[in-house]
Amino acid sequence: MSSAAENITEAARQYQEGNHEGAKDLCEKLVAAEPDNAEALNFLGLINHQAGAHAAATDWINRALAIEPENAAFHYNLGETLRAQDKIDEAIASYYRAIGFDPTFANAYTNIGILCLNQNRLPEAVDVLRRAAAYMPTDGAAYARLGAAQAARGDVDEALTTFAKAIRFDSNNAAYIQHFVEALNSYPFPSMPSGLLTELRTCFDLDDIAHQTLVPAATAVLKRDERFAGLLAMTENDEIEAIMAAAAGGVFDDLLSEPLLLGMLANTIIIDDDLNKVLTTLRRVIVLQGERETEPGDFLVGRRRQFVLALALQCFATDYAWYETRREALAAGYIIAEIRRGLEAIGSGNEESAWDLEMWNRLAVVATYRPIYRIEGIEKLLTLGLPSESPYRRMLIQQQLIEPVKEQEIASQISGIPGPSAASESEDTERSPYPRWHRLPSVEPRNLADGLEELIPGFTVPEYARGPVRLLCAGCATGQKALGLAAVYENADIMATDPSLVNLAYAARMAQRMDVANIEFHQSGRDELDQLDGQYHLVDTGETLIWTEDALTPWRALVERLMPMGLMHFQVRADTHREGLVMAREFVKQEGLTGNIEGVRKARRAIIELSENELARRVVAADGFYNFYQCRDILFPDYNEARFDIGRLRELMAELNLDFLAYEVQKPSTMAGFLEEFGDSADPFNLDQWAELEARQPLALTTTHRIWCQKSA
Repeated sequence: MSSAAENITEAARQYQEGNHEGAKDLCEKLVAAEPDNAEALNFLGLINHQAGAHAAATDWINRALAIEPENAAFHYNLGETLRAQDKIDEAIASYYRAIGFDPTFANAYTNIGILCLNQNRLPEAVDVLRRAAAYMPTDGAAYARLGAAQAARGDVDEALTTFAKAIRFDSNNAAYIQHFVEALNSYPFPSMPSGLLTELRTCFDLDDIAHQTLVPAATAVLKRDERFAGLLAMTENDEIEAIMAAAAGGVFDDLLSEPLLLGMLANTIIIDDDLNKVLTTLRRVIVLQGERETEPGDFLVGRRRQFVLALALQCFATDYAWYETRREALAAGYIIAEIRRGLEAIGSGNEESAWDLEMWNRLAVVATYRPIYRIEGIEKLLTLGLPSESPYRRMLIQQQLIEPVKEQEIASQISGIPGPSAASESEDTERSPYPRWHRLPSVEPRNLADGLEELIPGFTVPEYARGPVRLLCAGCATGQKALGLAAVYENADIMATDPSLVNLAYAARMAQRMDVANIEFHQSGRDELDQLDGQYHLVDTGETLIWTEDALTPWRALVERLMPMGLMHFQVRADTHREGLVMAREFVKQEGLTGNIEGVRKARRAIIELSENELARRVVAADGFYNFYQCRDILFPDYNEARFDIGRLRELMAELNLDFLAYEVQKPSTMAGFLEEFGDSADPFNLDQWAELEARQPLALTTTHRIWCQKSA
């Protein structure tokens, strides 16, 4: 005969597996045999609560409390049932009783805080949410809730620091970034709270954060800096001589030493047009200072060497997208000639005199204009060893010399399917990999089935997702998403394909750096996907794989590679949000610009200089605008785009034998708009409603549709 504890354990197991009636039956039988079994009574309360029978749940839990009146969990559960019945004061009282018996009950503090915030009891909300955060010191959500209460009470300086902590512990949460920026916009003072700066600076020191997610918050802070505002004003007035004089006099030294700025330059791609303007001008100042009667000690590369090195890291990451004048190009060419002379002396016994600190400075300057691995003889630097005194200099050598050489070695080892698209990419040996990325956030490895349950709530996960699975990431580009999947899903073997060999080499190098072994890279163009071997449990399409007018060809090939009941996550361009893009392309065409190096750089500058109300200027909001190759593809596409509305996607999915599962929401405001539009009848798993939302409010959705679907048996 099973013990009462064993019966409770079995009931919990059945409940977790979805057999709610079985769990309820076990508990009712246990209560019939043992009327004073408080655990069984409490469990019956929870089962009724989850089923929506909140009044009955309250009765069951009150019976449990009559037996164990000092059980903190029972009081908390009672509070949950009362809250569901809108008995707010009673619910708060129950949560406080739970805390009375367990002062560390963080969730009880949290729920009190949320209810008090909703009732505008702001001092109480701030107090209890601060205690909740103290008991959950690494929980980003705890800090976000506290920040919201502080902002509502008007304590914006405290809220900013608290939101920064939320970002630190959950940097991928777009809502936290949004809350932070909103609070910053309401902050009346130019100087930032010291706690906020400390938190954001700390974020850039952490290796387990995807630093790119911090860019909006860090950018917003920098742009509030009075020093930056002054430099921006001088830049917009084209006061280059005044900026050069001020730089030589050390006016900008503190700004250029700001850890937030250095962190962004070295670890992200900056996606802000104002920062681009200022940094482009500073780069011009750096390379042209030698033409003025400036003391060598006043050169920016001497005064703020770390900034110049970090700027070089940024320029390389953008694939040198920034505009440069002919005067700058000539100055950079002159410096390269000097560097070559210094390189010739390495190995002749005159290394110390030929390659001194001044030569390192020249290398840093030229690296803001050209990738140093293309300088003839630059590999000789490796014989000198990496400089130990300068972490930024080591980063420069690593980024612009060691890693490109490594990628060239890896490229020769990647297999591929012969075909026209793969061959054309192989011939483009000078093209750089893009988009470049620095790191992924740390993750806890788990099973694919667990991930699918979180991504698609309510979905009955196929049993195969719990065993070894095969994933295909087609059009993986530089591998950011493919490696993210490989790192998190420990039961998956991943095949990642792309037509670009340089992209795959970059991805493979990152896989080695991350020590990710369950992924294989294969060169395959859009026209060769039907030649891939085997079938896959899950297929993910890359961002641009099905964006061209022949999108159905690779899409059909990928469906063929998908096993019956297999899952597909695809993304296509939406047939909305086109006005700015169309006008930008028309603008560069009218300007007579082409998609070569000079043309793309001139196009970027011209668009940035447009007035804010020009439709063509909207394109600066696209992240890809800040990378040379992505910007070229945006403004000068060499293909005709395929765009789809949701209604057309519904037809194509039926044609391809794919059943809709979920529409992937990319920003919180989209789901908020969806729920507001449909009210009580809102069903996020109803594709017809998403089609209706797109028809009524096209701007509520983003420029890309991302959809989960399943192949029919």
